[in-house]
Amino acid sequence: MTNKVVDWAVRSRTLEGQTECGDRAVVLDVWGGVLIAVVDGLGHGKEAAKAATLAIKTIEDNATRSFSSLLQECHLKLRTTRGCVMSLAFLDERRTMTWMGIGNVEGRLLRRGVQALDKAESLLLRTGVVGGETDQLQAFYPRGVSLIRGDVLVLATDGIKGSFERHVDVMQPPRVIAEDLIANYSKLNDDALVFVGRYIG
Repeated sequence: MTNKVVDWAVRSRTLEGQTECGDRAVVLDVWGGVLIAVVDGLGHGKEAAKAATLAIKTIEDNATRSFSSLLQECHLKLRTTRGCVMSLAFLDERRTMTWMGIGNVEGRLLRRGVQALDKAESLLLRTGVVGGETDQLQAFYPRGVSLIRGDVLVLATDGIKGSFERHVDVMQPPRVIAEDLIANYSKLNDDALVFVGRYIG
């Protein structure tokens, strides 16, 4: 799919034997850019899906708020669930991305025309859980990076094997990249989801 800032695709796989996937993603057009969130409900099955669904709904309802405020609202709403981990990214029309993550939803920014691992930028993840039994969230600070047209952002839950960026051909369409990662790098013991977006802003 394409909006004014990114050409993107999401692919997911539900753990065998389960009827619902606990990994979710949302892409929202907001003023001046696009907000992307990838959420992984703790564990798998219906309770994980319940937490992830509520997180996505809360993000949709509060998309224009700051990351800090948005995360605090998610934390409050998810206190009655098992909780989730998540990563957020905001890409704007001025060639800037702001991103942050709590837990283990990995993020990679792969530069246009480059496949080498040493040219990839990784999302700095903070330990923690959104919601659940955690009393309160720590103070988290998003990081900003510059973008150029053609850069590729990949956000992947822990159902995707590590070091996946070594095998990404950034010249392929996001749909092809996402399908390849789900088909070849999904773990067999968990739900899996991958978001792939090419910056076109």
